[in-house]
Amino acid sequence: VDPGAAGPGPVDFSAPGALTTNAIFHAPGPYTIKFVADDGELIGTAEHRVEILPAAPRNQAPQVNAGPDQTIFLPSLALLQGSVSDDGLPSGQLAIAWEKEEGPGKVAFGDATNPVTGAAFDTPGRYLLGLTASDGELTTTKEIAVLVGVQFFNRTDQEAAQALEYVARAVAQRLLGG
Repeated sequence: VDPGAAGPGPVDFSAPGALTTNAIFHAPGPYTIKFVADDGELIGTAEHRVEILPAAPRNQAPQVNAGPDQTIFLPSLALLQGSVSDDGLPSGQLAIAWEKEEGPGKVAFGDATNPVTGAAFDTPGRYLLGLTASDGELTTTKEIAVLVGVQFFNRTDQEAAQALEYVARAVAQRLLGG
């Protein structure tokens, strides 16, 4: 058996002269496969039409941008300006979440499932926040740093003294390795 093919692209046969062969089609579209058998006395032919469909698109990981690093002063909120996009595969559904990954205190998100939201902090320090998007198969996380400080202006003497005491303790801990 000797197969031949006509179509929009080349076709490779794994064993062209064998009774059983595999075919690799290099382009989508309609093909006509022609089989010729010759036993020395008789010649037989047969044609078969096949339609090769384009390959299904492959799922790509969601694209995530957590936005710029920020510095804020208590009691201000950080405005998180993240963005998420996806190719719609496999289901068109995205799970989105902001999470605190590092930091000395608690973080409260206005809407942790929205890439653009506010975040409130209860303790000064350096925080690492992650924005994660998952399409059910693939997951992407990007991080931003938020430096939360204490503002000394427009404070009562007691508030300023407490803030200075906090800063002094933090500096002492760093210097002493604790």
